[in-house]
Amino acid sequence: MLVALGENGIRTVEDLAGCATDDLHGWIEQTSGTTRRHAGVLDGFGLSGDECGAMIMKARVRVGWIDESSPAQPAKAGYARRMVNLAA
Repeated sequence: MLVALGENGIRTVEDLAGCATDDLHGWIEQTSGTTRRHAGVLDGFGLSGDECGAMIMKARVRVGWIDESSPAQPAKAGYARRMVNLAA
């Protein structure tokens, strides 16, 4: 996993903190009736989007971008799925 991150320019904790979940997990793009899957940096490691997001959030805490003691608002279930459907 570390090799995959490094090969894609994510070499420090701050680099990881600057990522979006889609950067690590990948995303689906729907345009003109076609659906295309874009692989993320950690595609193939069997990580969920939530697991990738948790890694990023831990890195943001580690570099001091966010305070670990502040309460986080949980993402609403299905939010990403609805956003994909809206883009269609």
